[in-house]
Amino acid sequence: MKGFRWFNLTFLCLFLFICLTWKSSAQGTVQVVVSGVPPVLSSPYISDIEQQYHQGHYYIQVQYNNPDPVPVRFVFEIALSREGEELFRVTSHPVVFTPGNYLYRTFDDTPMVRFSENPVDYLSDRLQEQVAREGIIPEGDYMLEVEVVCVDPFATVASIPSYTPFEVRFPQPPVLMAPVDGGNAPSVFPVFTWTPVIGMPMFQFEYEVLIVEMLEGQTPLQAIRANREHARITTSQPAFIYTSEYLGLETGKQYAWQVRASEINGQIPISDYGRTEIFTFVVSDFMGDVDTEQLERIELVPGFAEVVDLEELEIITGAHSITLNGNATLNLDFEGNGMGTAEIDVYCYDLEIQIGDLENPVVMGGYVDGDISGEILPVGGAGEIVSLERIEWGLAEGLTVDARIIDPSGDIFEAEGR
Repeated sequence: MKGFRWFNLTFLCLFLFICLTWKSSAQGTVQVVVSGVPPVLSSPYISDIEQQYHQGHYYIQVQYNNPDPVPVRFVFEIALSREGEELFRVTSHPVVFTPGNYLYRTFDDTPMVRFSENPVDYLSDRLQEQVAREGIIPEGDYMLEVEVVCVDPFATVASIPSYTPFEVRFPQPPVLMAPVDGGNAPSVFPVFTWTPVIGMPMFQFEYEVLIVEMLEGQTPLQAIRANREHARITTSQPAFIYTSEYLGLETGKQYAWQVRASEINGQIPISDYGRTEIFTFVVSDFMGDVDTEQLERIELVPGFAEVVDLEELEIITGAHSITLNGNATLNLDFEGNGMGTAEIDVYCYDLEIQIGDLENPVVMGGYVDGDISGEILPVGGAGEIVSLERIEWGLAEGLTVDARIIDPSGDIFEAEGR
């Protein structure tokens, strides 16, 4: 009897050993494949990434192979690293898989995957503040690691994780071009230029230009931060002409300038908050050779109005333009209407023309103003008389007049127009 019991016990142990040996030899594998993550994210905004996730742009495929069809418990482990430093690692609640392929567009797909940990809690205080304040992922090289790990003590499953690299890159800020750092700029209408921001076609950028005077002993950064603005303008073009509407730039003084770029709809940040380096320049009078003798007439309205008799004008030559101030004559040509011409004494205020072909000058700005009271010129139909009072010209406004219209009955109407 004792021998029989001993035999049964030995047989039972042998049977269990065979079963366990067979179970362990039937080892499974589980592999994760992540797709849909671009090499460079189209947007660094967390809200955009979440939207793309919920729209199913990112795929996680789980391939579980095992000859044993018994359900096995697994967990998802997700880790994110930036520049080789792990930012967080979170683990899901257990999920049950049987051998097969599983495709997740979101973790709401079957079987659902749930996490109780918030990845943001694992970030450094600085990154948490940036994520909360700006809602963006910082620039850098990232590595996303996703692994499905068996947590069933009675199963042996080898795990093959997925490693997905991607980058977060912001557009680069502009580069200042002219005036060059430490160079000279003309005292009259200097032109400031910089390179445009290069981004995707869907983005539109604008530029804020800041110009300040530097005081003795100041650094350019101190001047930009503390000094009174000589000009602060916003433009969509990578160029700015400093006109007379801003505080005057004085010859011999040093100034600092900087450009800050931004996307007009706030759709994407720019590296370094869009700020360029700070350049300095000194205002000086232009010393180049410009033959102003070629300048005989300035056409304001083609075929109709031109300024002549320029001999008395004060001429200031800048790097890109010539500025004229003083008395001259405005010719108005009515020959087309059979009414001859009119010559009017006018004064030119900062009348600016582009340096180039001075025989055919291009006007860039300034004003012309003259008193034409007492001039009676017929226009329109018979019996209509217009008494012109003042005439003005501006680049944006064109040629305008203040006038009195006298109808055939003798009634007078005040008028202003082009």
